[in-house]
Amino acid sequence: MKGTKFQFIFLLFILSLPLISCKTTENKTTMTTSTESVNIGDKLPLFTINTSKGISLSSDKFVGRPTVLVFFHTMCGDCQRELPIVQDLYDKYGEKVRFICISRGQVDEDVAAYWEKHNLTLPYSPQIDREIFLLFATTTIPRIYITDTQNIVKDIFIETFELDRLRNAVENAAMQCK
Repeated sequence: MKGTKFQFIFLLFILSLPLISCKTTENKTTMTTSTESVNIGDKLPLFTINTSKGISLSSDKFVGRPTVLVFFHTMCGDCQRELPIVQDLYDKYGEKVRFICISRGQVDEDVAAYWEKHNLTLPYSPQIDREIFLLFATTTIPRIYITDTQNIVKDIFIETFELDRLRNAVENAAMQCK
């Protein structure tokens, strides 16, 4: 009976993990006085990623086209709710706005399986560490950064967002490329 009770509690814990807020306490050696490294009005930091399609992208080459960067983890409940919304925006504005999803500490196989299961077609870059994420912040996902054609951050959405505000921000970005 004792083992069964423990198994039940453990199962409840495992099943609730995707619903837990994606705020985390980071390794104290990476903490700074502010959790934000990139703010509205800042230029994107320089980084290079490889996408799931095998394409190498450098942030300095984003100039000329607005970009929507999404930091996520597939076990994050907030990310699970927001990725389909970002997919809808990609379907509508992907011709004019670059969309890139960057995983935070997750291997390609896990992200690929999630993408397939949920019929996502957004470009993504699996990152097994937090190196690129730490260029932007030290805690909390999902994070969405929207830039203009000059790589200047115009809007940031952290953890949750108002759908109309996100839609308007992406639409405004798309209007830069008529």
